[in-house]
Amino acid sequence: MRSMRIVFAALVAVFALGAVTASSAFASPEWYVKKAGKFAKVTTSANVVSTGTFELIDTKNPGGLTLSISCKGEASGPIKAGGIGEIEAFHSTSCVAGKGTLQSCKEKGIEAVEGRDLPWKTELYKEGSTIRDRIVSGGKGTPELSFKCLTSLGSEEDTCGANTSTLMTNNVSGGLVEEEFEKLSNKTHCTKGGENAGEWKGVFKAKPTESEKTAGVEAIKVE
Repeated sequence: MRSMRIVFAALVAVFALGAVTASSAFASPEWYVKKAGKFAKVTTSANVVSTGTFELIDTKNPGGLTLSISCKGEASGPIKAGGIGEIEAFHSTSCVAGKGTLQSCKEKGIEAVEGRDLPWKTELYKEGSTIRDRIVSGGKGTPELSFKCLTSLGSEEDTCGANTSTLMTNNVSGGLVEEEFEKLSNKTHCTKGGENAGEWKGVFKAKPTESEKTAGVEAIKVE
């Protein structure tokens, strides 16, 4: 009888350990902030700013040539509890015509690059062993980025969706999170190219704003 109790207790322990492991494996990722040397889950909003470079490509432009732009970008907004965030502002600077772009765009340049239907909502999620962040509607419409290509005959405008995702990697030494548009970032709709024509590339680095640093936030991470 005693041996049966031991076996039963061992089975209960194994089951409990398995349940904890499974729970951890399927737990939704969260934003964390570091204060006074310790990381804790975000419970109240903390403002972050993401800067980097990106390329937006309309891979199916009916004109036969790829239409793309390459810019420096900055996104800002709060990170919140439950792995949720918001992009309240998206600014692009130093935009140039990308590879394969119509020659007239290269001659005349790019103008009026702007985010539409802001704010955009972001959601952390797991894909296998990695953490990703997807951009979804904040309630005003599909997240989009529009740009105008200047030509000798006027301007040619294209708008592509920003409702894609990024691979999230903690940069421990920098106290920030790297957000990369890469091969698993889904393609989006473009006005000219249609469905799955918009392709995003590039890396942004998210870190606490200066005001948050003043308030004691030392670093951020996802987990």
